Amino acid sequence: MKAYDVTFSLGDGLRPGCIADANDAAQFGELETLGELTKIAWKHDVQTFIEGPGHVPMQMIKENMEKQLDECGERRFIRWVH
Repeated sequence: MKAYDVTFSLGDGLRPGCIADANDAAQFGELETLGELTKIAWKHDVQTFIEGPGHVPMQMIKENMEKQLDECGERRFIRWVH
């Protein structure tokens, strides 16, 4: 993939659908997987960007951001605004 200057777009399929499931075990487990995939890509000099999350209540954003930075090596996240 490096030879073709590919960037992997890693999406979060388990992002919260509402505020009730924000920062739950499924979301954080998937975040760990996204971090692992990012690190594998980096070993092969392939770029990544990670999509997510949405629907996180204000009081939970700090916890969510800290987890993202920890698991994904301070990789940038893309947040799509609808």
